[in-house]
Amino acid sequence: MRASARVTLPLVQIVIAATLFIVGHYTRTVVPGREYYYGEAATRVCHALNAPVMLFRFVVMGLWNAADLTGSSVENVVDPGIFLVGVALLWYLVGTTIDLWRQKHIVILATLPAWARVSLGLFLIIVGILLGIMGIGIWNLIRWKSVLQATLEASLYELWALGLIAFCAYDLLHLVRAKEEAQSNSRT
Repeated sequence: MRASARVTLPLVQIVIAATLFIVGHYTRTVVPGREYYYGEAATRVCHALNAPVMLFRFVVMGLWNAADLTGSSVENVVDPGIFLVGVALLWYLVGTTIDLWRQKHIVILATLPAWARVSLGLFLIIVGILLGIMGIGIWNLIRWKSVLQATLEASLYELWALGLIAFCAYDLLHLVRAKEEAQSNSRT
């Protein structure tokens, strides 16, 4: 019997992310305060492997800053903690999608009503576009420092972007075709 992907994937990815954070912490060679642009290679790869979580992290940390909690002593723990929670959620959703596909050959979006399916599909396409833009930005920021690092990171962001856009566009096209077939069947 196969292990459930909705359990296995989050656990494995949290271990990988935590390991990359630890390696990044102990290989820190940057000026504090510039970690986002010139951060440790291991931490940046962790961010790229879990690219959609970076958007989640930006929103949550933006709310953290809006609550005027910046500079607090717990901020250095909260930021990676938020990221790890996002990693668990992301890979739980991916694992759930894989498990549903294995069991019933349906995707998680197919379980939603049509309006929610379209809304979520369009939202995820926008997220994919944003990840594509982030990948281009990553390339432009660090290509002068290390072409290999920039290529790896930008490629991971672009893979997430293409995957989300393709997956959601396919699902939306499938939904439109099903609706057209239902209308043509009701006319005959």
